[in-house]
Amino acid sequence: MPIIGGGAENGYFERLDEDGPDTPDPYAQRGPVSYAPHTSSTTIIGYWIAFTFAAMDANLVTINFDRIEDDLGFISEEVKGMWLGRATFSNTMVSAAAALLVGHLADRMSRPLLFASLLIFGKLVCLAFFVVSTYEQLYMAYSMMGVTVGGLAPLACSMAADMFPVDSRASMLGIWGTALVAGPLLGEYLVDVMPPTFHWKMSFAVVALLGLMVAVLIALNARDPKRGQHEEALRERQEAMFRIGEPWYYTAQITGTKLSAIVAKPSNLLGYLQAIPAALPWALMGTYLTAFLVGQNGFSDAAAAHVLLFHHMGGGLGVLLGALIGQEIYNQSRSGMPMFLGACAIIGLAPCLALINRGYTPNQFAEAQIVAGVAGLLAGAAHFNVQAILLNVNRPEIRGTALGLFGAVVAVSRAFAPLFVAAFLPPIGSPHSAYNTLIWVGLLSGVGIILQAFTFGRDERVLQAQLSHLDEMQMHAEMDGMPPGGENYDPIVVDLAAEPDETEEERLARIAANTDPNDAELFKRMRLFESLKSEGNAHFANQRWEQAIESFTKCLEVDPADGQLNSLIYCNRAAAFQQAGDLDKAVDDCTMAIQVDNSHRIQLKAHQRRGRCYQQKEEHEKAVRDFEMALRMHHTHETQAELREAKMLLKRAKSGDDYYTVLGVSRDADAAAIKKAYKQQALKCHPDKLAGCSDKEKEDAEKQFKKVGEAYAVLSDEEKKKEYDEGTYDDGSGKCAADSDEDDFQMFFNGRPQPHGGRGRGTYGRSPFNFHM
Repeated sequence: MPIIGGGAENGYFERLDEDGPDTPDPYAQRGPVSYAPHTSSTTIIGYWIAFTFAAMDANLVTINFDRIEDDLGFISEEVKGMWLGRATFSNTMVSAAAALLVGHLADRMSRPLLFASLLIFGKLVCLAFFVVSTYEQLYMAYSMMGVTVGGLAPLACSMAADMFPVDSRASMLGIWGTALVAGPLLGEYLVDVMPPTFHWKMSFAVVALLGLMVAVLIALNARDPKRGQHEEALRERQEAMFRIGEPWYYTAQITGTKLSAIVAKPSNLLGYLQAIPAALPWALMGTYLTAFLVGQNGFSDAAAAHVLLFHHMGGGLGVLLGALIGQEIYNQSRSGMPMFLGACAIIGLAPCLALINRGYTPNQFAEAQIVAGVAGLLAGAAHFNVQAILLNVNRPEIRGTALGLFGAVVAVSRAFAPLFVAAFLPPIGSPHSAYNTLIWVGLLSGVGIILQAFTFGRDERVLQAQLSHLDEMQMHAEMDGMPPGGENYDPIVVDLAAEPDETEEERLARIAANTDPNDAELFKRMRLFESLKSEGNAHFANQRWEQAIESFTKCLEVDPADGQLNSLIYCNRAAAFQQAGDLDKAVDDCTMAIQVDNSHRIQLKAHQRRGRCYQQKEEHEKAVRDFEMALRMHHTHETQAELREAKMLLKRAKSGDDYYTVLGVSRDADAAAIKKAYKQQALKCHPDKLAGCSDKEKEDAEKQFKKVGEAYAVLSDEEKKKEYDEGTYDDGSGKCAADSDEDDFQMFFNGRPQPHGGRGRGTYGRSPFNFHM
């Protein structure tokens, strides 16, 4: 189940900055390559199956308990209830410890290997049931089953964060989450379909063998996704380095200071705290619902069990629907996602109250099932998908630990919740009053999730700002041959210093409002500015170019006189114009940004974007000038590669040897368009058409016919076309399009030319000497 290559957009993406839109570079979309691999459907399905098999054994002990009694000896119902309660408590506490341990290990080692190890351990525990002969041994084996149950969730979350971008991360995590519900249900089905003559231990053997086979497949085939490969703040660096054949990956390591900062992040803290009151309704429904329906409503044991089954099935469906809907809401509005999940948690209390207070009779069995299913659906939608929020606000190297801590809090809360319920019943007296009170405590959980709406967007922006800052520090350090930030660089200091309490615009507006009451209106305008900017970025991310242009235009009207504030918006609107195909307006906006803001960041990005627009317009001399300016401002592999490509295109254009121009096609033309253009151009200058022409005209036509054939031979071959686009294609002369007179100079003095980028041609742009002091 390897992760295969090929990004969603099949090309290089330029990130303007952490607030701006991500813009495809059309000149890099010539080949289906991307640094961030697209996760194949085979991988997604494979892991879903693996998670399902891993969770199949979760309920085997409770399902088989009657048959276990036949084997180990009968015990009274009172002793049986106490034994199951203590064993379940021990199992849940072990799962809490496993969540912490596995989550932390997920930040330090290969996750497929960790997953395979977790599976093997869990299935060996299943095989251990074959030697169980006493209740004490059964207790120990059942407790150890909590290792797999507790470790799966943080491990799945850690992997999902690096396998999927933020615009699909929650939905994919939800799909995997259904496996954690489907696994136990499948285990119950397995027990039901096994012949009664089979020993109860056979179900454990079947589950163990299936799990061990899956573990072997994962260990042999699965690849660990690169950490941080889908982070927006790192996209520019990763794509640029991949493009020139020198892949770069995020390599920050987990440290003690970073761990201590986990609970200090507001979104994390709210996520952990809401899990505590959420455990009470869960414990009530999962542990006491069947007893309540039997004792208070007259249901049979089988009917009450079916009501509980519908609750669990609704939870699985809720995990999926909550993830899909929540992802769609997140893609439109960051704060909308926790609002939606919190609303689900609060509304989900209503069907729980109905089950307790409506007095369903055995004749209303079907209605009770539906209500229980709805309760599970809303609870599953809310509480499982909180993990997606936590993923998006924590750094790649600590996500496993952060989600492990969440899993531990959930497990501990659920372990003690039944004890709290049991202790709460006698003082209240009436089961109805006690259950109603405990259900209403779950309201605190919904409120906690809703409060994340006010912290989620900021925490996410802070994270991307931190990653962007660290990346920039490292790039400068690599150019100087020093550790990031100098010899005494401490990444933790940079990490903490990069976390702003407010945006620069809001800070300035607040100061103005504090010093002059009449300027309080300025703060409102800044809020409007930020809202319109975010709206434009959201439209851009969803490829709604015209709406993005409209939002950015309105944003520029908030304070037209503030050039520095508006420079970012000019760059963003230029990106939208570029994608909409209006290159002239894109160039105008880049020029305006250059004129109104002389900061290094805006100057660099505006020159780069304008250069790319000029390349699309085939104005290569202007493109070269912009890329030369960008290189002088920021001497990196990326700016070197862009300038080299611009010079290569200019040289081809002047010589008339540009194969795209020869065929008259655009640089993103597909194979069908290239073939059609070849036929048209070949017919125009075919020798059979030259009857009656002069010798000079025949000679020129023959040369053009030959050039058309050469162009088609290269552009119709995917490998040659890729090399031609990268400037590494050798036409047989021994000199590639990317080679220049500098190579001849280097060969004369050093005996060999220096490689100039392109995959497989050595270190990019590194000369053995330079003239800089």
